[in-house]
Amino acid sequence: MMYDNGIGVSQNHYKAFEWTEKAAILGSADAQYTLGLYYDVGNVVKQDSNKAIEWYEKAAAQEHEIAQFNLGEIYYTGHGGIKQDTKIALEWYKKSCDNGHKEACEAYNFLINNSK
Repeated sequence: MMYDNGIGVSQNHYKAFEWTEKAAILGSADAQYTLGLYYDVGNVVKQDSNKAIEWYEKAAAQEHEIAQFNLGEIYYTGHGGIKQDTKIALEWYKKSCDNGHKEACEAYNFLINNSK
């Protein structure tokens, strides 16, 4: 994050990506989420929804509620060419909601109430 935000060092998004990747490989849920975000957005590396999902799932397995929410969003919208799947989206929104993510609770409730 220091390189990403230029805290104490010159801002360098590519170095930030490199350090984030190292931390993600070592198992940091926050780093795994951030790496997923890099691939999801595609502003430092080429956008790749499959790699985003891969890293979000690793973070989500460690109960990272924002990664779980982002997975719900990807499957609900079909972002990045991923096959839209409301059932999978509901599962991720529910997990994220259970971990305290308010927006995930709203998305979950909306889908439950409007999918009949």
